[in-house]
Amino acid sequence: MQEPHFDLNWDDLKHLLVLSREGTLSAAARVLDTSRVTVKARISNLENSMGVRLFSQDKSGYKLTRDGRDLASYAEECERQLRLAFAKQNSPSAPRLKIRVGVVEGIGNGYLAEKLSWWLRGQNIDFELVSLPKQARITNREADICVTLEEPEGENTIKKVLTPYTLGIYASEGYIAEHGPLKGSQDVLDHMWVGYVRDHIFSQTLNYHEELSPNLKYAFRGTSMVSQLFATSAGLGLGIFPIYLISEFNLIRVCPEIAFARKYWISSSSDLHRFPGLMSVWKFLLETCQKDRRLFYEEN
Repeated sequence: MQEPHFDLNWDDLKHLLVLSREGTLSAAARVLDTSRVTVKARISNLENSMGVRLFSQDKSGYKLTRDGRDLASYAEECERQLRLAFAKQNSPSAPRLKIRVGVVEGIGNGYLAEKLSWWLRGQNIDFELVSLPKQARITNREADICVTLEEPEGENTIKKVLTPYTLGIYASEGYIAEHGPLKGSQDVLDHMWVGYVRDHIFSQTLNYHEELSPNLKYAFRGTSMVSQLFATSAGLGLGIFPIYLISEFNLIRVCPEIAFARKYWISSSSDLHRFPGLMSVWKFLLETCQKDRRLFYEEN
């Protein structure tokens, strides 16, 4: 019996996956290095071939329909198989691997960037370290490996605690000279603070100021940890930071009896072990953080 003919190709499926992950024609066109018109035409052709509607559209962009999600699951499997085939090309002429790691701000800029830069010398890898303003998702293929504040969710995902870490309360020398030494844990509530812009907190794990009091007075709020470090260094108020980050900012730990415990999570696709290059990055991140565990957290 003759096999049925399917008028589909990988390029069409690739456009489906990228649009589902990026959400807009413009963003998908940038990733695919093409035009919005081409992306829209590819999706229309795919919908005509399938005889179903694959996307719905609203003010926020394009979202997969139920039929679209069904097709996307098969397309992701095609993507995985193509990546595996690429990984098996072990000849000297094989192209360099391209690996993207998505990270949250603190550990990405303040620790991993330096560690990875030295390790990557001599590796056959074109590397991208992407600091994302939100939780990265392996299931959306935003990155090959993600380092996040919260435990990752989703199917076909492998995840581990990368490292626990401790945060403390810090002040500048100038702030302490002006306001005097802090007398105790209750005393911190009467001082000015530096913290996050409340409606821009992308993870509840960053909401540690609320654990002290919902009524703190803020002299400065920022959307990034770096902006808060500079504001605290300038003496605007007290700040809460991971203990591994403050060495370059000449900040002083105050009220050391107050500490906040958090975790960084690392995740990747469940077929991680089938990609040697990706696996080497995964192992390096875990081993490096384990070696530096005393830098990250205080052991009881």
